[in-house]
Amino acid sequence: MYVAIMMISPTTAGVISNAHVKYPAGLITDHIKTAATAKKSSYPTMSVTVDSTLLTGTYANKHKVPALVWFNEHEKRFISYGSDKKEIIKLGPKQVLTESVINLKKNHLSDEATTIHEELDARGLQSASINTLVFRGDKTQMLHVPKLLEVFQFLNKDTSVKGPSYFSYGILSQLNPKNKYTHLWQGFGFNDKFATEELKYLIEQDRVPSFSLIYLSDNDKKVHKKGVNQTEGIEDADKRLQAILNKYGSWEKALKDNLWIVMGDNGQTNVKDDKKTALVDLRKVLKDYRIHKISGNIQKQDQIVLGLNERMSFIYLLDESIKQEILQNNFKRTIALTR
Repeated sequence: MYVAIMMISPTTAGVISNAHVKYPAGLITDHIKTAATAKKSSYPTMSVTVDSTLLTGTYANKHKVPALVWFNEHEKRFISYGSDKKEIIKLGPKQVLTESVINLKKNHLSDEATTIHEELDARGLQSASINTLVFRGDKTQMLHVPKLLEVFQFLNKDTSVKGPSYFSYGILSQLNPKNKYTHLWQGFGFNDKFATEELKYLIEQDRVPSFSLIYLSDNDKKVHKKGVNQTEGIEDADKRLQAILNKYGSWEKALKDNLWIVMGDNGQTNVKDDKKTALVDLRKVLKDYRIHKISGNIQKQDQIVLGLNERMSFIYLLDESIKQEILQNNFKRTIALTR
């Protein structure tokens, strides 16, 4: 679970509310009075899908980002924004970087689903995105590609993206020129210290825009590793928030100058300790079929493509002769055996 911090100027919230722009969970409309009341969750609960919903106010059927890992049936291409180290190695870091940094916002996120950054820009208002996975806006932003990534041709030196007026994205784009939390062992800037320093910089420079979205990612890593009962990540995020509020001189001024929302992009749940009962090995369930190997292109003899997304998976049928009923029965038997 990523911890997301939203900052909205009171006047901006009024503009958006009056315009009846439909963003999810009533977070911005109605001055944030009903932040999480009886609304449907975005599915699947993978960050890129949830974030696309958060930014556009639409679900995956409209914004067209179905999951972290999926199969583009029109292009006949397997797509991953980076979910597992082994998967990244098989696909190649260049492909994964291109998908997550470029294609996700430029080609996959539907043009018909307007982001809040685009909406605000159209109304003459500025916005900021700090370390968010989805950030599409109307401003062309040149990326600062490190020499290492350029040498290995992971990203081109002249790579640019469309983002908001204030755009921060780890080492690839930073607002504070003195922000030092961008080393290799710090995830090249994709960490809470970096994100906090970026927002503090905007506050210090009196450049906080009408809307800001900041992602603190450290908690997600810790919860995935240690389980939902660990609170270290949340406690650290709370300290980061305190440091941000302190930049205003008083918390009262911080609350007066901005509407604040602190939330998680989705939840977490524990899985069983015994992998034999916790995991469903789709390779065994679908052993009678030819499953596409992600290390190569789609082959004529491939019958199935798997899009594995943690607790759910897409199963794409390339072979029209395969009956869904047969697959469903196979899964029912497998699930029955694990209970």
